[in-house]
Amino acid sequence: MREHYREHAMPVTLPFNPQAVEMVGPVSGRFPGMVGNAFDYLARVKVFREFEGTSISVIDRPWVAEDGLVMLKHLPNTKGHRRRWGTLFRKSREALERYSVGYDIEFDELCYSAQILSNLDGAYRSGYFNPLWEPLKDITDELRAMLENFHPRRKFRATSAVILNPTFALSHVVGGADADIIYDDVIVEIKTTKYLNPRIDYMRQLVGYAALQELGGIYSHSPYVTSIRCKEIGIYYARFGRFIRWRLVDLFPHGSFLKFVKAFEEEAKTYLEHRVEFSEPVP
Repeated sequence: MREHYREHAMPVTLPFNPQAVEMVGPVSGRFPGMVGNAFDYLARVKVFREFEGTSISVIDRPWVAEDGLVMLKHLPNTKGHRRRWGTLFRKSREALERYSVGYDIEFDELCYSAQILSNLDGAYRSGYFNPLWEPLKDITDELRAMLENFHPRRKFRATSAVILNPTFALSHVVGGADADIIYDDVIVEIKTTKYLNPRIDYMRQLVGYAALQELGGIYSHSPYVTSIRCKEIGIYYARFGRFIRWRLVDLFPHGSFLKFVKAFEEEAKTYLEHRVEFSEPVP
């Protein structure tokens, strides 16, 4: 897809000087993937907290961390640790869920809990799990700074709906794909990178999501959700508190987005190599 993106998409820039934007909070540099995943959980519950009870519909999905907890039964190195991690999961989920519906929970507790959920999430996605791992204070400090600076209703000016962690109906054609947030017709990825730039792999990721949404919509039993079509993509840079959006018609001028979608579809069919039918929905 790299070649198709280069062929059809315009180069992107930021609408400001990134060197003039200060980073929020400390950066430990440790476990960046886990930090990003943990902040995804924190962002998810803060979005829910701020939009729930308004005129905006908030649609959530089950948490992958719960699948990770189930995965522990199949990992031999977790024997003797599963009961403890089950307790940690339940307490962590309860803390985040209580915060999402309006209870005041200390941010340090939320950030500790998010690390627990992120570790279990990683077990499901990678098949690797360290049962002796403990949440780290320096990562709690990182997460707290980003969470304190995150104001979803100011950043995501939704008018109809917010969908958290949506899965695309045809995600199986790329080995699985779920975005962080979709609001109205904007697909959003949250990045905890310490570099404020629109890397081409970020853009390809988001455009790939837009193509999946164009081809099959979002996996949901709601007719409204499945009928949404993306018009914009955006990245929220959590360490800088900046949210940047790009319209697909600007990124792909002269109708070239549909050409990209067609190329994406053909390459996906080739990738499958007849192992599954292209029209097969995600169970």
